[in-house]
Amino acid sequence: MHLGILAVNGQDQATLTVNAKDSNDTAITAQTINIDVTAVNDAPEGDDKSVSISGLQAHTFAASDFTLTDVENDGLSGVRIDV
Repeated sequence: MHLGILAVNGQDQATLTVNAKDSNDTAITAQTINIDVTAVNDAPEGDDKSVSISGLQAHTFAASDFTLTDVENDGLSGVRIDV
């Protein structure tokens, strides 16, 4: 198992070298495998927040009401509000 650096991607991010011997204890030439890592879209992270209103009072949410961060800096495309 290889545990690499978080949020890394690209070519040749890890190298695996294999050495082997046959049944006569004769070594073969070492073989090297380069491992490429494909980037993935990490989910945004945020914190819980509560908003209190009285009775039938309205509240208009703004993007600044939400403490969301995204490692790829993708723009905020939507928010789900559960009541």
